[in-house]
Amino acid sequence: MFWMKTPDSKVKHIVVTSGGRLSLQSHKHRSEHWTVVNGSATITVGDIVKLMTRGQSIDIPLGAKHQLENLHEGLVEIIEVQFGIIRVRMTSSAMMISTLAPKSAIND
Repeated sequence: MFWMKTPDSKVKHIVVTSGGRLSLQSHKHRSEHWTVVNGSATITVGDIVKLMTRGQSIDIPLGAKHQLENLHEGLVEIIEVQFGIIRVRMTSSAMMISTLAPKSAIND
């Protein structure tokens, strides 16, 4: 589900269930900023893997390979802010359903 969208930014709330992950991805036209709001998130950016918890955030540069995983019990929730050229390929309700499924993928 996304909360706000402008021509060059978007804010999304992403939820990943225990054992779930988003696909390893990179974006040619946008960078992202992720803030963990609930749970323990395993976040990969390039070759760096970090365990991040509530209140911690990370910048994902343009073109960097990145992935979000939930390797723990309970939900992981992040707020994602996208900057750059924003393209939407599915409805906001489809995005929310996809992020709840284990091993889900959301691509730009």
